[in-house]
Amino acid sequence: QRLAEVLGHHTARAHHVLRPEALLRACPALNTQEIMTLQHSFETSEGGNVSYAEMIQCLATWDTGAEMLRMSGPDDTTVEGAIISLRRQLQRRGPSGVRGLGRSFAHVDHEGDRLVGRMTLRETLMRAGLTLSDEGHSELFRGLELEGRNVVDYASLLDAVCGELPGVREQAARRAFSAIDRNNAGSVRLDDIMTRFDAARHPAVLSKEMTADEARAELADCFEGAGSRSGGMIGLPEFLRIYSEISVAFEDDGAFCEYMANVWDIPLVLKGRRSWR
Repeated sequence: QRLAEVLGHHTARAHHVLRPEALLRACPALNTQEIMTLQHSFETSEGGNVSYAEMIQCLATWDTGAEMLRMSGPDDTTVEGAIISLRRQLQRRGPSGVRGLGRSFAHVDHEGDRLVGRMTLRETLMRAGLTLSDEGHSELFRGLELEGRNVVDYASLLDAVCGELPGVREQAARRAFSAIDRNNAGSVRLDDIMTRFDAARHPAVLSKEMTADEARAELADCFEGAGSRSGGMIGLPEFLRIYSEISVAFEDDGAFCEYMANVWDIPLVLKGRRSWR
């Protein structure tokens, strides 16, 4: 009901449609991939507008609680289980899922110290559409709590969700960086990254699930703010960190490596092996 009120405020009332940019303003917790999914699911014939009425009707008939519990998985009663549950939910959001969660935390980080209390952690995850059981929330906070301070560093949560890049994925990311950094300068600009990126060979573009422009927008979303502390230059460590976030969207090592080979025009590192995730 509340979502209906918010969306209604942004609706072109004469036609009961939403322009994509209005949908983005109305739903700031959604990332680019999720906005694209809504747009494609409820698109009208009116220049890419979204059918507000149809979307609200669909949401009204969705058993949100049951569906979200099903999506998050049954076993989140340990800190490891809670992290795996969050990772699986973010995996369905595409490459910018982890970055979107980071923005949600940054929005409530008024002190800029990356520290959040128990209730803020829980509420931020819920606002981001991520579901854990009560015990899962408790175990997650207990496992990440800074000793004696009753807070957690949300950066440590994001790191735990991403995990380290498995060897073959790191190798693929390093090859991609080398392909972008043709002069071996050790750092690149976002423009260099976007120029090298071959959106037409993105797997979702090839399968017609998104357009090349949408694939480019997705990548730009993943790299938003990158290089802000180094004059806009992005070094290999930051590039690998961002790809540890993007990697969450790929359960399979082979799929990740094939994606990297396609969009960066690099040799295929691995095909068809399952990930530890």
